[in-house]
Amino acid sequence: IIVTRNECLDPNNLLNFQNIGLDVHQFNKNYVVKHLINEEKLAEVVNSHSKIGFGEYEGETIYKLHRCTGIDSIYTGKFDVEPKGSKKEWLKMFSEEVQGNSCLELTTSISLSSIVTGFIGEKYSLETLIVHIPGNSSTGKTTALRLAISMFGSPKISNNSLFSTYNTTENAMSNRLGGTKGLTFAFDEISTSNINNFTKLIYTLSSGIDKARLNKNSELREQGTWLGKIFSNGEK
Repeated sequence: IIVTRNECLDPNNLLNFQNIGLDVHQFNKNYVVKHLINEEKLAEVVNSHSKIGFGEYEGETIYKLHRCTGIDSIYTGKFDVEPKGSKKEWLKMFSEEVQGNSCLELTTSISLSSIVTGFIGEKYSLETLIVHIPGNSSTGKTTALRLAISMFGSPKISNNSLFSTYNTTENAMSNRLGGTKGLTFAFDEISTSNINNFTKLIYTLSSGIDKARLNKNSELREQGTWLGKIFSNGEK
């Protein structure tokens, strides 16, 4: 597990980690903290990031997925963006299945253009582009979305993938997108949605800013923002 520094240096808090194997007890907890402080001086410094897409580090633009372009950093967030399989096999698939198919070529181009949108979007006041693919069942809609997502992360539909379903709430969709810039997301099968006002949903998703909310102290919470591309499909 990953814990913060203040969690490590709190003797009483360390006792919470007994159930996952940390050999700490009331009689030795202060010695464990002292040991951790000593080890800190020797430990290798490793950069990590919990958000993905474009960002800044020491005034320079960086791009974060599983690894980071611009600085050596590794991802510790919720999305499944760790590379799997081989680049060679993906390019072979692209050559055999995508090239020559104008619909899949367009899907690929739009998906990759999310990087351009994230890079120049704020300067030119661009919004998130939503692309909806309608069609009957078994016509390849979901396969096209898997292709679009496969260049950024896992193409499997799951809660920790950039590819999920419409079987969710508007707030959950906004939370999923929040804090990302220069990425492609996809939502599968619009007919499974219980959202009644799609006009409102489309404006929210394309505007790239979450609705204003208050926290438990009635203070305005920081609003999530995003900028990229969103794919959608369904039979309607």
